[in-house]
Amino acid sequence: MALALALLLAASSARAQNDAGAAVDASSFDASVLHPPRVLESPPPLYPVAHLEHGEHPTVVLKITVLADGSLADVNVEHTAGEDFDGAAIEAVRRWRFSPGMRGEQPIASRIAVAVHFELPELATVEIGAVTQVGAVTEAEPMTPHRHEEGLADEVEAVATVKAEARSEARGNNDYRLDRKLLEAAPHADAADLLKGAPGMVVTRIEGDAVGHRLMLRGFDADHGQDIELSVDGVPVNQPSHIHGQGYADLGFVIPETVRSLRVVEGVYDPAQGDFAVAGSADFELGVEQRGARVSTSYGRFHTYRELAVWAPEGQPNETFAAVQFRKTRGFGQNRAATTGSVVAQGAFGTSKLRLILHGSAYAARADTANVLRRDDIDAGRVGFYDVYPYPTAEAQNGASLRAQLSAKLRWRGDDGANGELSLFSVFNDFRLLANYTGFTQRSQIEP
Repeated sequence: MALALALLLAASSARAQNDAGAAVDASSFDASVLHPPRVLESPPPLYPVAHLEHGEHPTVVLKITVLADGSLADVNVEHTAGEDFDGAAIEAVRRWRFSPGMRGEQPIASRIAVAVHFELPELATVEIGAVTQVGAVTEAEPMTPHRHEEGLADEVEAVATVKAEARSEARGNNDYRLDRKLLEAAPHADAADLLKGAPGMVVTRIEGDAVGHRLMLRGFDADHGQDIELSVDGVPVNQPSHIHGQGYADLGFVIPETVRSLRVVEGVYDPAQGDFAVAGSADFELGVEQRGARVSTSYGRFHTYRELAVWAPEGQPNETFAAVQFRKTRGFGQNRAATTGSVVAQGAFGTSKLRLILHGSAYAARADTANVLRRDDIDAGRVGFYDVYPYPTAEAQNGASLRAQLSAKLRWRGDDGANGELSLFSVFNDFRLLANYTGFTQRSQIEP
């Protein structure tokens, strides 16, 4: 069971209390003398037993007040994950120990936010007499007591054998898992936009819908993915060789409504991370929690509309679903129209101990691009900042992308905590780009 803790104390929003108990804006103090509380001890939360079979791993965000003596005055839920998880998070935080916030050498009361993350607990097998229990066990229940001598207290006999599960993934302070409730807290244009939920991640798309996103993490300019390892349910997205550089990755084929959780590892400390994890890694886990069928249509600026259809059969695992999306836009300037479409189907078979997941998806995108403009032409008014040169080579610039993948994953989990995973996959990528990067020192000529 792992715990992700984040202390959020920004100068624009953090508040402290003065000696009289009145709220004081921390931005009015010198940051060199105003320091937030620190966590001294943080016992992990107890995972609610009623949710074990669902495999959830949510995050609860709490607002707490740490008094000048390090004790807690109140604990309130700011971002809920349900009554059971909220209660477990509050109970855990009340057991934590803090050092108070400081203004210079003076302890002060502070209002801060903490995030309590839940992961499935390690399995344990406890044998009590002839009874064996499997699950998250913290102590053994006593057997029927018996009296050795009259007048002496009852003695209890119990034999407990605990077998801990080897963790299936490494965890650390910079290991973030964003569950579905966090991912849908705000609207997202595409799957890559979901990455913005991770601290230190910047995502932009500057070359049209047919070209991969521009990514930055922890100060690393990862360009189109060359320094961030990206995967979807373990299937790599990065391409070893590409016209835009090694590690190119385009997440356009992932439908954001089908992402059940997102794990972002900032840094390199897990042996499972691949060659492109210079700044970190991100893995999208697919699944649809809301079962049934739904269809939606959205329309926005620049004549942008999107059609979405999702089918998740009732009574089937979250990993079983089918979805299709279609998006079209005119873009925010000349020669920026784009059309994209993707379809994905996935099925899970077996039990929680042995499960086979079959996946298939296809994606196609075509986008016009304005590409580069000379600064002197813009300054002279010969072309607008959002326009394109009035030449055939400029107006014909475009990009096209195709991706198709098939994968099969076999997951195994034993009663004693042993676990394993085997994946087979096949991926096809095709990318075409017609662009003029010469600054138009070279261009086609139109004869009169």
